[in-house]
Amino acid sequence: EIYTLSLHDALPISTDLEALDKRVRMDFERFDAIQSPWASQSRAWLASVAILRGDLDAASSRADDAIATEPVSAYSGVGWCYKLLARAFGSDVDACRALLDEQRSVLDDPGERPSMGRVLSVVCAAHACVIAGLREEAASLYPKVVVVSADLPINVFDQVLTQRIAGMAAAAAERWEDAEGHFGTAMRQAAEFSHRLEEPQVKDWLGR
Repeated sequence: EIYTLSLHDALPISTDLEALDKRVRMDFERFDAIQSPWASQSRAWLASVAILRGDLDAASSRADDAIATEPVSAYSGVGWCYKLLARAFGSDVDACRALLDEQRSVLDDPGERPSMGRVLSVVCAAHACVIAGLREEAASLYPKVVVVSADLPINVFDQVLTQRIAGMAAAAAERWEDAEGHFGTAMRQAAEFSHRLEEPQVKDWLGR
């Protein structure tokens, strides 16, 4: 609960995507000005905002830049996450399969105490698999999403509620009661966070 509240205080949850894009660009410019390797995370964040705005070409380009400049760290894999999601929302199933194969070792075994990059890879992979119609892949990731959801209630890059992704993956596995439980939790979190971007998403996927 303490972790969730601290995330709520820190995150720029907003429906104003123009303002969010401006904030993330400032983040990138500051890191880039001092040639910090962490500009790669800013590039991944820019890719996530581009997806929210529906600009998939920009998202793919920024994700590629993030991957190319990403240092080895606890956040390794974040650029990959948004390249995969951009391809999924673009209905490029073959590209999604190829990207999943690249990260197979992480997705199969994120580890007992996974890094943030590995946690994000599992959540974003499950999200992308449902969007791309890869139901078996999404179903196989469901138990892993449940495990990491306790530590990551909300994705700090694209503001997606992890419980929504768990619900989507549970539905892909035809675990209907589990799916309803996750969507119910996501609805409560969306109300608690006043998360107006996620609330309609949760309702839409619950309806499906």
